[in-house]
Amino acid sequence: MTLFDGTGRPRPANYVAITRNIADSYPDGIPHGVQKDAIQNAVDARIGRSPVHFVVELVETDKGKFLTLTDRNTTGLTGRVLTEADYTDDLPEKERWARFESFAFTKDDPDALGARGQGKFIFLAASRIHRMLYDTLRRDGVYRVGATEARTTGCPIFPSAGDGPWEGETGARTLRQETGLDPLAATGTRVIVVDPTDEIVMSLRDGGMLSSIEETWFRSLEKGQLAAEVVVAGKVAAAKVPAPFPIPARDSARTKTWILGKDTNSDKIIIGRNTYHVKHMHVAYSDDSEVPLQHRGIAIIHFGMKIVSLSGGEGRGSPDVMRTFPYEKKKRIYGFVEFDRELDRELRRTVNQAPNHYDLNWRQALPKAIKQYVEDQLIQFGKAKLGLDPHPEEKKRRQRQGAEEWALRQLAICGRELGLLSGRRGPVPVSNGNGKPSRPTGVRIHAFEFPVPERRPRVNWGEAIKDFWLVPFNRTGERVRGLVDGFILYGDTKVRELLPRQAVDIPAHGTAPRLGPLEVEFTEVDFPEKGEYRLRVRLLDPEGYPIDEQTRRIFVEDDPPFTSPFEVIGEDFSYELFPEELRALQWYRTGHIGSDPVLHYNTRHPAYGRYEDESGQALGEYLFGVFLEGAIGFVLDRPDVSEVREPDYHPLDGRRIRGGPVDAYEEIAAKLAEIRKKFYEAH
Repeated sequence: MTLFDGTGRPRPANYVAITRNIADSYPDGIPHGVQKDAIQNAVDARIGRSPVHFVVELVETDKGKFLTLTDRNTTGLTGRVLTEADYTDDLPEKERWARFESFAFTKDDPDALGARGQGKFIFLAASRIHRMLYDTLRRDGVYRVGATEARTTGCPIFPSAGDGPWEGETGARTLRQETGLDPLAATGTRVIVVDPTDEIVMSLRDGGMLSSIEETWFRSLEKGQLAAEVVVAGKVAAAKVPAPFPIPARDSARTKTWILGKDTNSDKIIIGRNTYHVKHMHVAYSDDSEVPLQHRGIAIIHFGMKIVSLSGGEGRGSPDVMRTFPYEKKKRIYGFVEFDRELDRELRRTVNQAPNHYDLNWRQALPKAIKQYVEDQLIQFGKAKLGLDPHPEEKKRRQRQGAEEWALRQLAICGRELGLLSGRRGPVPVSNGNGKPSRPTGVRIHAFEFPVPERRPRVNWGEAIKDFWLVPFNRTGERVRGLVDGFILYGDTKVRELLPRQAVDIPAHGTAPRLGPLEVEFTEVDFPEKGEYRLRVRLLDPEGYPIDEQTRRIFVEDDPPFTSPFEVIGEDFSYELFPEELRALQWYRTGHIGSDPVLHYNTRHPAYGRYEDESGQALGEYLFGVFLEGAIGFVLDRPDVSEVREPDYHPLDGRRIRGGPVDAYEEIAAKLAEIRKKFYEAH
């Protein structure tokens, strides 16, 4: 018997707390999340081009009160009932039943909306007793029932492994016994929430659930891809395209529109060397009335579902894409943008994996590019149709953007010890290629240093990276013969040979003689294009097939793409939407490191106004001070990475922070002064 022979005790987990935590991540409440996740699951399983039929119903039987969420024209929950031993690193898309019952398994299907199996917990959160059943009727005629319950010590699924699946008549009998409901009569899936909460019941009775469906799925309703109903006490209310949608197809005396393919042909979103396309963009301005807040701005549509709106800065920290618009006009603009399949897939794969799908990570490259596209189109719309001259405000906006990025870069350099960029304690470690190799046989780059380490990985013309070496290594018990070469790429083109291909003989458990010293001088003649280059070295077998390769990114006369430790949003705190107590502040924070951190700064504060009309450098220095104070706030609110989950105050002295207010103040003031000193010494 070995230590890890599979006979250990299962680790208890408080799934009631997990359910509540996941539910808390839904910013518009549990009822809104219930419809969003349930319809999302149905859309993922849609058959052909006919609409998905979806019914939300409040049902009362002699067994109790239930919320049912039923879809038709879907595949149903296909696949097998798996045991724990059947689960692997991932599950094929056809195993929908197993995916629904599992937790933290991703989807292979690039067109599926859901991610990591966490969304189902919103259904448990909708139950007073954290309990639900689910049944499915598949196209092959198989009918099956399952159930689950969140407990403080686990989340069991039923039937248990030894009882066999509840299928056919057994499933129908179990369902009637537990709920008093009849089995499904049409192919599809039904989620049955046991004893729904008062919040859920109220949302069904007062129309809140129906409004949520209409807000989230207005494009799918408009295109006939979804037909949805809410049923309470036998009364049926069908979801309709909500006002002010659908958007008029042409201008009128009171409404101005901006339509891709008619008013603009710009449809490209470019990220590096990848080009994506906008499929539809339709924007309108209404003189008649203000647009309701939930429909205001430009809705980002992702596989038919609205995930967030880009607006004038209202609601959920959405970036302001109307900075050049007067506030009264911001409240009258609405619309949507849809993408081609490749961009939708890339969003799902990279930046829309949060279980609730209510936002994008605006600090990442693709969402940033989407935001910029929308903002640029709105500026053109305002100038062409609304008579707005964007130039003075646009100049301020661009100055502000440049100052923001400059200040954040300086914070990353001068405040490196805050550890915000890595999410770990202490300074961010910088790899120079001298770490332990991850492969048994390969090549490593030794003593590779940028000429100015503080601005790595940037180099300027006239600088050089010199005196580094290549070390072929072998950790196996047999001698390895091979080939080593090295070169520099711009895109996929070799622009410089670093090391001609040559044979190496690497002894067992040893290294070959190191190759070098090597040097690269960056001249404008040899490196005429500004931007990213890649230095690559390879170890090949005698036939020329790669065994290992190492790459270093180098940016010539250009700064690398910058990822901020937190998002920054400049806003006018004097707007009516801001509480009175915020209007005198220079900044405030939302979220925390690791969970949508945003620092909002006040563009109407007198201190900001003093620098706004000055050079970008002066504004950058002001924003550096604001961002530094906000960064300390994020440090104080940062959880530890250990199981203790105590705050991680590094690099502040935790004993003084936990002490009296004077000790805490002096510790924070000293750290602020130390980082400011580094900043002003460098500038």
